[in-house]
Amino acid sequence: MVVGARTCVLLPIVAPGSVDGLVALALDVAGPDGTVRALTAVPEQAGRDRRREARATLRRVEQAVAERVGDRSGIELDTEVLEADHPALAIHDATSRHDVDVVVMGWRGSGSATSSFGAIIDEVVGRSRVPLLMLRAGTRPPTSLVVAFDTDQLHPAGRRGLVLAGGAAAALREANGWPVTLLQTGADDLPDLPVEIATLTDRIHHDPRRRHDAVEAVVDPSTMVVAPVAPTVAGLRAATTRLNWATGDASLLVAIDVGPIGPREPLSRLTLDLPAPVPTTEPPGRHGVGLTIVSDEPLPRRRVVDALAVAGEVGSVRTWWSGRDDRPHLSVMVTVTDCTESDAVASVMAVTDSLPELVGARVRYDLVDAPSPLRVRELRPMGPLGELDWE
Repeated sequence: MVVGARTCVLLPIVAPGSVDGLVALALDVAGPDGTVRALTAVPEQAGRDRRREARATLRRVEQAVAERVGDRSGIELDTEVLEADHPALAIHDATSRHDVDVVVMGWRGSGSATSSFGAIIDEVVGRSRVPLLMLRAGTRPPTSLVVAFDTDQLHPAGRRGLVLAGGAAAALREANGWPVTLLQTGADDLPDLPVEIATLTDRIHHDPRRRHDAVEAVVDPSTMVVAPVAPTVAGLRAATTRLNWATGDASLLVAIDVGPIGPREPLSRLTLDLPAPVPTTEPPGRHGVGLTIVSDEPLPRRRVVDALAVAGEVGSVRTWWSGRDDRPHLSVMVTVTDCTESDAVASVMAVTDSLPELVGARVRYDLVDAPSPLRVRELRPMGPLGELDWE
């Protein structure tokens, strides 16, 4: 998705209660000179009341657009009530007749044993040749963005979805002024980022854990998580179970770039017997977070160490150079007490994300065994200073 062009967004409305949030997203993605095509569908045999409700829903879309942009935008809005036996057929028909760049839909945040996002969205994903953005609204309006992607998505097979997520995040940042955090998960493999991702912010945070564990560490209810997802049963199910649970009360925007890849079976006909994980409660404890910071510029050891001391106990600081990478590497061990593993990573990440000295840096966070704290067992008098006996 090209940000800044006259992007055409198709906005299907299935649940009237989702209008305001979806209109805001569609307008941001379309940009000030884009097009939003809103539609709703009724069965061919629908009665007068059903058709009246459909038209009322689209009038609500028109009102929401007017309230948000007024006369200050070159946005073009079209609305349409379509007749179709299934809403997915109406959406597919609209994408075939119009030059649509992306489809924006709402998702309630749950599936079932036989569906991923629900029967309607699964059918759309199974048929669509147009990228999709699926929004599960959070409990608060977003004020920041986290773009969470796996190392595998940096390789050709997953790159299109990552580009879509980057384009959507760039549009949201441009429209709202939200700060962006890049969160890369998976293996310690750092190929070049697509320009749509690399230009979002000035540093990359790398957490080698699974994506949902890393996301849980950095989100709060005012975050919007933008997550590219592969258009496969396993990829979609991971988003609707583990990633959905990890984001909690935050907003979740799932980016699926299906592209023109030929016919395939609609997902709603498949069996998705993958249960969601059971949430667990981790008691607070003492956790070690190992940081590895890589930068093209000399790393200010003292400044980084002093800043990290706010998050926890700092130790084992060293600067080194890799045999395959001549850039300086700074390794620091930070021990954080009275918190969960996720909170420990989050507290350290908050420090590195605020340091202007780390602009352009890649920062990796590893959970390691925290060293045992030194404790005074006995204080014996010995001159003016006394003698410490350490355990």
